[in-house]
Amino acid sequence: MMARCGMLTGLEGTETNFSFATPEVVTRSAYVTPTWDNGDCHDQRYFQNIIAANQWANGQIVLVGDVLVKATTNPVGGLRDPEAAF
Repeated sequence: MMARCGMLTGLEGTETNFSFATPEVVTRSAYVTPTWDNGDCHDQRYFQNIIAANQWANGQIVLVGDVLVKATTNPVGGLRDPEAAF
């Protein structure tokens, strides 16, 4: 139903994050909803709302215990710096 992994963040790409952010989560298309909002941490709320609406428990969400995504922080443009070397 849903899988998530870790992500390296920060200016140097050295901070480990296991939240429900967009690059860390894969959800089956049958469960996606048109409920994205524009507030802070909107992606984490989006995935948490899908989990709540479907009453999923931790056993129904696969946690890959490895970091599979890296996103550096661009002081001007936020995450996903297009000039990042990774």
